[in-house]
Amino acid sequence: MHLYAYRIGPGGERQYELVDDGSEVIELPEPFAIKLPIAEIRP
Repeated sequence: MHLYAYRIGPGGERQYELVDDGSEVIELPEPFAIKLPIAEIRP
């Protein structure tokens, strides 16, 4: 699984980046610290 996130750029455009590729748990430091098991994500 590929997980992408985006930031809002200075002109208001979305800047996408790959934040994870195949992990069991996602850990992101910003905009706040979060640790999320992939199995808990549902569409």
